[in-house]
Formats: sequence, C-alpha cells, structure tokens
Amino acid sequence: MTEFRDKYGFTIGIIFVVSTAILIVLIVSKIYHYFYDKHSSKKLVEAQTKYLKRMTPEQVIVIREFINEPTHTLPLPYNNGLVIELQHLQIITPAGQTHLVDMLDPQIQFFLQPWVIQRINNDDELRQKFY
Repeated sequence: MTEFRDKYGFTIGIIFVVSTAILIVLIVSKIYHYFYDKHSSKKLVEAQTKYLKRMTPEQVIVIREFINEPTHTLPLPYNNGLVIELQHLQIITPAGQTHLVDMLDPQIQFFLQPWVIQRINNDDELRQKFY
C-alpha cells in the first residue's frame, strides 16, 4: 500500500485539489445565479408594474376589454399600431399560429398574458385603473 501511495500519491493529490476547486466554483456559481435570478425577477415585476401604471388611456381601454372577457381573448385588427405595440411588449399575444383572415377587415384573436392579470390584481392602483 505504501508503494502505491509513494508512486501515485502526487497525482491523486493534484486530482483531489483540482476536483475540489471545480466543486467550489460550481457551488459559488449556483449560489450567485440563484440570487441574481431572484433580483432580476424582482426588477422585472417592478418594471412591468411601472409600465402598466403609465399606459395611455387607449391602451387601458383595450386591456379593460380583455379583462372583461371570460376567456381574456378578443379579435383585434393585427395592423393597428396600438395592437402592434401591445404585442411587441408581450402584453397581448396572438392566440394560435394560423388564422383565416378577411382582408377587408383583418382581425385575429389575441389573448391577454397571465402576468398582466396578476400584476393588476396584486396592485390596488392598477386595480382601480383597469376595473
């Protein structure tokens, strides 16, 4: 046994030190990402709430119509600037991938994202604004 330790002890020691260092780096990385993700999601919620509070009256009317629908879906003209802006900000999303569209009145189904309803229900000022 002493021959094995004398012959391979240095190599086993180096492998142990390197693997311990890798383990420590991975653990520190996991801890950092946990707290970073928590902080990022908190800032995202604050930014979303802030945006909803400074929406224009036209946007508020559209969101209010979505909220009043039981399924939170509405047919909206997809070439309307207001709809395009709300879609770009991921407040509303098209309900499906393919749509049969009448080119005289181009409308498709959109649905209100669940996070919008959550932010409105969790904030008294937003609840008064949208309900």
